Amino acid sequence: NPVTLTQSGTFVSNPGSVYSEPVITVYGSGSITLMVGMTIVELEGISGSITLDSQLQEAYSGVTSLNSAMSGEFPILKPGMNAISWSGEVTKVEVKPNWRYLV
Repeated sequence: NPVTLTQSGTFVSNPGSVYSEPVITVYGSGSITLMVGMTIVELEGISGSITLDSQLQEAYSGVTSLNSAMSGEFPILKPGMNAISWSGEVTKVEVKPNWRYLV
């Protein structure tokens, strides 16, 4: 299930045994800096929302590619606690974590 964050500086715990490649949707506008763990992502010219799909390595809104609006690495969630923070005009961040386990 997706995790909805409305406050910058919130922690998300990865219960998996390996890193996950989340799908993160940022709702907001303008220039936004998103920090997931130690990964910093710069988003420019956002209007409404942008989805960062770490598994596909694609940034988009609906069917529109927004790869050019993003700079930085696609974020991952390491096992354990991961801080998620942002600056800019953000109303909420939704994280579909895609937890993974090695047995």
